[in-house]
Amino acid sequence: MKIDLNIEADSILVLGLNMGRIAVDVDSIELAELMKAVNNHGYSLQKTSGSEYASVTSPCSLPLAEGLQILIDWLQDNIDCHSTLIFDNDEKMTDSSKLLPCVEQALNMVLNLQSMANQST
Repeated sequence: MKIDLNIEADSILVLGLNMGRIAVDVDSIELAELMKAVNNHGYSLQKTSGSEYASVTSPCSLPLAEGLQILIDWLQDNIDCHSTLIFDNDEKMTDSSKLLPCVEQALNMVLNLQSMANQST
C-alpha cells in the first residue's frame, strides 16, 4: 500500500502489530485532517482508545538493532566461509550473500527511526 500525503508533523512513530495492523503516534497535526486524507485514498483510518495497544511489547530480549547486527555478522561469516546454507528453497536459492543486503537495509531503517525518535524527544 502506498499513500502520498502532504501533512506536516513534528514527529511520527509507527509500531507494527499483528495481522497487518499498525499503531501510529503523530505529534502536532490535526487528527481529523490525517483521517480525512487517508480515508479519501480509499483506506480506513480510525481512532482507537489507545488502551488496546498499551500492553504491546517486543518479543526480543535484546535491542532490535543489536539483534540485526548479530545476524549481519553471522551472514558475513557464512559468506566468508563459503557456506552453502539456503534459507528458502531450491528455486530461489536465497543464501547468505542474497540475504545480507536486506538485513543491512533493515538495520539502517531501524537506526534511522531510532535517530528520528531521539531527535523528537
